[in-house]
Amino acid sequence: MTRNALTKKENGVREKKSTLLIDEACFESRGVVVESVLPGIQVCNSIQPESSEAALPKYDVISLQQHPDIKKTQLRDELLRNNNQVSIFKDEDVNGQVVQIQGQREGLVFSVTSVLRYLVLFIKNLKQFVEIDVTILVSGREYKVMKVTNARSLAKVDADRCKCQIPLLFGAETGWRYLCMDLKDLSIQAFGTEHIATTRIRIRGFCRLLRVYFQEEEYHDHQLPPYLSLLGTHDDEDHSIRA
Repeated sequence: MTRNALTKKENGVREKKSTLLIDEACFESRGVVVESVLPGIQVCNSIQPESSEAALPKYDVISLQQHPDIKKTQLRDELLRNNNQVSIFKDEDVNGQVVQIQGQREGLVFSVTSVLRYLVLFIKNLKQFVEIDVTILVSGREYKVMKVTNARSLAKVDADRCKCQIPLLFGAETGWRYLCMDLKDLSIQAFGTEHIATTRIRIRGFCRLLRVYFQEEEYHDHQLPPYLSLLGTHDDEDHSIRA
């Protein structure tokens, strides 16, 4: 990703403190609220701060091999022998381990519960089929599915307004892409109702994943926690998905 793509907005960090919940652990960050899906985060202690100022709890980044959703998917694929493959792969562009998904049926499923507005994915375009299904809970206690795919060129909402298809324009070049879904706007435009929470993410097809997380606002890279920051990791393009 270029620095311009990461720093094109100059809105800065808000000064108020916000409570952040990751893996049943409470974090405080000055104005930045994010929930990490990939990588997984686990708190390693609960030491009380000596002063009256709240301190950030220490955390461990769970290895991709130990990520519960990845392990669950790999076990399922091994038992079912369904030609779906989710593996840990060293990507030459980022010079590090990423998740590689190969399979058009099951894919990789993340079970989540997030009320945050934006869903962000750093995903590698391999110039093959990709589909991202995002299940959301909306007002009225109904579940809706947003299907983002490069197999469609036009947006479509089903007649029962339970599902919508959103075209994903990856471009012709292989490489890493930054995708940012404004779930609030998309829910209103597609279903005419308010996004309450996101409950499930399924990614299938042929791609690689480096980061998946939710955020309250569109943050600069330098505002993100160290385990999500990507500045200097690789060059890619900025693609936002909005209504």
